[in-house]
Amino acid sequence: MQKKILDYRYLFVVLIAVVVIGGMAWANTIFTRHSTLEKDFLVPWLGARTLLQYGVDPFSELAAQRAQIVYYGRLAEEGEDPLGLSIAMPVELFYIPFAMIDDYYLAMGLWMTLAELALVATGFLCFHLINWKPSTITRSVLLIGLLLWVYSFRLFIQASLGPWVFLGIVGVLVAIKNHRDDLAGALMALVLLAPALSLPFIIFIIFWTMQTKRWRLWWGFFVVVASTILFSFLIFPSWVLPFLRNVIASMAFMNNVTVGGLLTEWWPSIGKRLACPWPAAPA
Repeated sequence: MQKKILDYRYLFVVLIAVVVIGGMAWANTIFTRHSTLEKDFLVPWLGARTLLQYGVDPFSELAAQRAQIVYYGRLAEEGEDPLGLSIAMPVELFYIPFAMIDDYYLAMGLWMTLAELALVATGFLCFHLINWKPSTITRSVLLIGLLLWVYSFRLFIQASLGPWVFLGIVGVLVAIKNHRDDLAGALMALVLLAPALSLPFIIFIIFWTMQTKRWRLWWGFFVVVASTILFSFLIFPSWVLPFLRNVIASMAFMNNVTVGGLLTEWWPSIGKRLACPWPAAPA
């Protein structure tokens, strides 16, 4: 009898979780339908769809033009972001499951939902990492606050890889704490999704393994990374040079972006004055 009661409780918890996650996905999809297109998600998502639908190089000019037409409604003009895919093919694999969905807004809504779940999982792992067992109410308040924090919200709507990177970082630390170095190495692959965010942590882990001689961590890391790279070459063997070309084009565009231009775009009425508050000196 006691076992049946426990089974019903587990079933109830699973049902509630499904309803909550489904509600999150529905709400996020509605939100994206009333928001502007987010190019940080659109470009890799559409690049993956271009590859799956037509077998076309996602780093090609044709794929970039497709993204430009969707984003701008026309081809990009001089000075505009060319929207070429500038993430490595192993990272692009991360977007392929979402590219199987032909509705951008639904795919983006599911991306946001999974990113929110990743951040919640990061919160739970943080509790475990510091051996803290707060009450259910305290835990719920903290996790809801984590989701609704303005910087978390920005990560979600900008389709940032940050939540996955943070999950990887905390997951690595928890695995190291539990002496699961092989799992820690595998989770380092998540950390590498956005090296610009995780570079200090990567450097820390390198020095830590040198000090502790726990080289097993890197065996797990190399197995996962080598498998991912091999799979990316099987899907698209010649991705390296087009990827580098798009990175250079993206860097050239970023070099043309100025503080004044950004402020003027954000606040047209006062942007120029904020960017250049002092009058130019007479010649």
